[in-house]
Amino acid sequence: MTARCSEVEYVGFSGVWPVSLFVWIFVPGADFWFPDETFAARVEWDARLTDAASGLVVAQRRVTGACERDLNDWDRGLSVWDLLCYGIAPTSDTTLDAAGRRLLPHAEAEATLALARWLVEEARPALDAAPAVRRPPRGSPATRSRPGR
Repeated sequence: MTARCSEVEYVGFSGVWPVSLFVWIFVPGADFWFPDETFAARVEWDARLTDAASGLVVAQRRVTGACERDLNDWDRGLSVWDLLCYGIAPTSDTTLDAAGRRLLPHAEAEATLALARWLVEEARPALDAAPAVRRPPRGSPATRSRPGR
């Protein structure tokens, strides 16, 4: 499996921003707890199932996972701009790194589930149908387990 890309981006303000702006004006500092900005994370992996005996690629697929969430100022990394003004798009590397620490594990989990689904639903049948793969027939002594061992 090869990781192709892993990215985090700022999407925009969420639907909570009017309330957050009101709180920012009348109760300074309390708006830090409102999830008023949306971030998205995405991962892409190239998965390949190879026959060990022949080296032939039996099945391959690009697997993706994505996550989009509203984050508050603490989740995305509080900056000095949050104290001085409201409404600046938080696209600094520090902000995106903090958002990535929150969101990338969720995107990776989604990609892992997609990979498992692919292995069960598509890759396994392709592996069973591959002519280069030699297995003992089902029910033969080589595939049965011995009781008591």
